[in-house]
Parts: sequence; C-alpha cells; structure tokens
Amino acid sequence: MTAASEWPDGSLVDEIADVLRERIIEGRYAVDAPLSQRALAEELSVARGVVGEALRMLRREGLVEVGRGGEALRVKAADRPVFLSAYEVREVIDGLAARLAAAHAAPAIRRRCAAALEAQRGALGSGDRLAYMRANVAFHAVIIDRSGNPLLRKHMWLVRSTSRSAGLLGDARMGQAITEHEAILAAVGDGDLEQAERAARAHVRKTIQALELIHGST
Repeated sequence: MTAASEWPDGSLVDEIADVLRERIIEGRYAVDAPLSQRALAEELSVARGVVGEALRMLRREGLVEVGRGGEALRVKAADRPVFLSAYEVREVIDGLAARLAAAHAAPAIRRRCAAALEAQRGALGSGDRLAYMRANVAFHAVIIDRSGNPLLRKHMWLVRSTSRSAGLLGDARMGQAITEHEAILAAVGDGDLEQAERAARAHVRKTIQALELIHGST
C-alpha cells in the first residue's frame, strides 16, 4: 500500500474508502467481520482518523454497520432494500451517463465496453461471480467516464456498491444483463442519445424488478 505521504491530500479518504469498498464487495472481508481502525491504519500506512472517516463513508453506503452492543464497525450483509434504494438513484444516473456518452461517441467506447462484455460472458460461463462483478463495474465505468461529466464520475462508488447484488440474482438475470449492456453499447456507439438513455434506464429498471421478486416485493 502507498505510504501516507504519497497519497494526494484531497483524495486520501476517498482512496482508502475505495480500497476498503473493493475488499468488501469482492468478499475479502467476511460478513460480520470486525474492521479495526488501528489494524487497517497500520496496514494501509495512514492515520487512524483517515480510516475512521473512510469507514463512516462506507457506513452511509450500507456496506458496514455498528456491531452488536455498539461494538466496532463490521461488514454488513447484502441488503435487498438498500440495493433497491440505490438502484432507484442509479436509474437516473445511468440514463444520463449513457445519453452524454452517446453525445461523445468514439471508437474507444466501443473497444473498452466490448472488452468488458467479453469478460462478463466468460465469467458467467465459468461461474466466476467475482470476475462477473468486476467486468460489470468496468462496463459501467466506461459509460460514466465517457459521459464527460465530473459529477457523474463521483457516483462510481454507487456502481461498485450495487455490484454486490450479483450475489442475490441468478444466472438467468446476469445473462439478461449482458444482453442489455449490448443494447446500451449499440445506442451509445451509434450516437443515439434518446435510445442510449432509454436502454440504460431500462437495464436498471429490470434489475430493480428482479430484486423485488426475491422473497416478494417490499
């Protein structure tokens, strides 16, 4: 891990939050596992206060929670209601990102998204959900990045956080998501602003519907 003095001052907490978020999403920290500020600060070579603020960010995102009896923060289990709320926000964000990306259509978008889609297909075929989640995030990262909107880029954490929903959804839905990604890419690559936004919003809406069917809607 980079030494504390090498981190950009303005992004230190965000960088540490990114590291911890990725570890939680990828399952490197088990559900209910306690997260020690002291141990993490020593491992990541940063001040305990930086780790504490990063953990507070992850608590607001629903990734960690206070342990029983007010104990140290721990990893929170995937929460369907939290995912549903997050996806409602993503429907707007993803739609706008796709629309703006279509306005800046370039060969680089096709290449990068196509690579992510190939990785998704391979991961689905091999049953590697972690690789699938990474490829899914990569696809949406390209669309958000190519939107050219810096405020949308700040919401990438939402895409990473909701990628854990793959653990609740079956292979059939994951396969459908790839087909929907192909429709988004086609519209963005063609520079079709209206269709790009519709395809992106429909993709998120279908994920919401799939989540609502798990144990019945809330």
